[in-house]
Amino acid sequence: MINCIIIDDENSARKLLNIFLAENKSINIIAEASNGFEAVKLIDEHKPDLIFLDIQMPKLNGFEVLELIHYKPKVIFTTAYDQYALKAFEENAIDYLLKPFTADRLYKSLERVINSNANYSTTDVKDTELKRIVVKDGSTIQVLSFDEIISIKANDDYVILNTNKGEFVKNQTMSYYEKNLPDSLFMRVHRSSIVNVNHIKKLIHVK
Repeated sequence: MINCIIIDDENSARKLLNIFLAENKSINIIAEASNGFEAVKLIDEHKPDLIFLDIQMPKLNGFEVLELIHYKPKVIFTTAYDQYALKAFEENAIDYLLKPFTADRLYKSLERVINSNANYSTTDVKDTELKRIVVKDGSTIQVLSFDEIISIKANDDYVILNTNKGEFVKNQTMSYYEKNLPDSLFMRVHRSSIVNVNHIKKLIHVK
């Protein structure tokens, strides 16, 4: 039995998935979420084998959900937007279903899940400029705008975000942020430091 969670902000989309999945006796729907915050909590709590994940959702989008969860299930993306397909497969998604999809198309995705022994793992997403940064502080999720971020410093296999709300640890690399943060706002001044140019007070020339 494959335990799964449906994550979509549209009630009609969740209902349709319920109808389609009811035909497959190997699937057990254990929970549903209508936004990213709910999704993060439910995934880490229930530890499903599989999630059906929408991308464009309020509060947190689908990729931000994947970044925040500790438990890593297999993922089938369900979305109305085709421009995220490359990024989805860079995130090791099992499949990418473009709405509206048929029951037959969904069942082919489920066959991939059943036949797959691949574990989900996070990777640095390439060439996708960030719009904001989400952080987890205990059980609280915060969304940081760029003007709140003062600097980013490398620390072993993770980075520390220095912000006006305090420091936050992210399991990402310096190269990830260098590639994906906007060049107009952030500058890598050292191999272990990226700074927000709006927070630079002065430059000192060292001879």
